[in-house]
Amino acid sequence: MIKLGKRIAIIAMLLALLCIAPIALYSAFGSEDGNPIGLGLLMVIGMPFFSSISVIGLGIWTVGEIRQARNQKNNSR
Repeated sequence: MIKLGKRIAIIAMLLALLCIAPIALYSAFGSEDGNPIGLGLLMVIGMPFFSSISVIGLGIWTVGEIRQARNQKNNSR
């Protein structure tokens, strides 16, 4: 459970950063008179989506850590 939550959180964070990268690169190196609507939509839709999935992954990871700590505490008695 811990590995799954960690994996979900890390992959979702990376995908969220990849959603921001195209518009950031265009802003830094693109033409000044351009209007990158597609890149903006990718950022506006992808960033909140993958950020929420990342929060879910962090929740799964946290619950797994708490359960593991409880099991170790109960097994040591």
